[in-house]
Amino acid sequence: MIFYDTETCGFQGPIVLIQYAVDDGPITLYCPWKKKIRETITLIEWMMDHAGGVCGFNLAFDHFHLCQMYTVLLLLDDKEEILELCIEEYALKEADGRDGP
Repeated sequence: MIFYDTETCGFQGPIVLIQYAVDDGPITLYCPWKKKIRETITLIEWMMDHAGGVCGFNLAFDHFHLCQMYTVLLLLDDKEEILELCIEEYALKEADGRDGP
């Protein structure tokens, strides 16, 4: 089972930190803004398709924000770029990401 939580900028802002652990394993702190866009897309897909299921404190909130970030990341042009270097593009494409792929 995967246990996770997200930290965001305000109630509706983007994710700034993903915390997760698998079963009784170590807790990983993951900052999507310091990682390549493709790495975060892969992480979110792995979390959503985790065979052991998911557990969280407020999954509706966390799932919403993971889906929000995921759909925007799919729209960004260079998936090999570090996300913080694409902050303006992210902001411009966030509204389009609401419709999802």
